[in-house]
Amino acid sequence: MGVEANGWRKNIQGTTVTLKDPSDTVSTTGFGITAGLGYDLRVGDNISLTPVGNFVFGSLGNLRLRRQLIPNVQSTLLQLGLGVTFH
Repeated sequence: MGVEANGWRKNIQGTTVTLKDPSDTVSTTGFGITAGLGYDLRVGDNISLTPVGNFVFGSLGNLRLRRQLIPNVQSTLLQLGLGVTFH
């Protein structure tokens, strides 16, 4: 069993953009890359800890939001986490 939650929020030229905002429709295409690393460390007979790190980059191009053009939108994210496994 696992649980994960993510969110994203950014102010772009006075407009707040969130990952999930049902009142707005935003559409664009672009290039992105994700790289991550993690390692299991056994800390007991029945427990392991897994520190993880992810780097995400996206070049979304031009974004149109509420009839406003926002040029050359890019996003970067550094995500750090810790997993717990019970054997």
